[in-house]
Amino acid sequence: MRKLRWETHEPAGSKHPYRDSAIIYGCLSIAVVVIAVVTGHLVKGLIAGAAFFAAATAWNWWRFREREKAQARDQNGGAR
Repeated sequence: MRKLRWETHEPAGSKHPYRDSAIIYGCLSIAVVVIAVVTGHLVKGLIAGAAFFAAATAWNWWRFREREKAQARDQNGGAR
């Protein structure tokens, strides 16, 4: 029996990963604020939305930078 083997391709990444992540986390933080307003907690919602946006965006951008550094190290043969 023969096994079929298809070539696997790396999925195309976004050309603007930093911007895209900021847009996504911005939308999620707006959802947090909307839910808080519906439940009657405007100030807490604004604080939670802003804190969520700042923390999530900072963490995601840090991960992107670490991945870029690792890729650069791999391309340079592991040299710093």
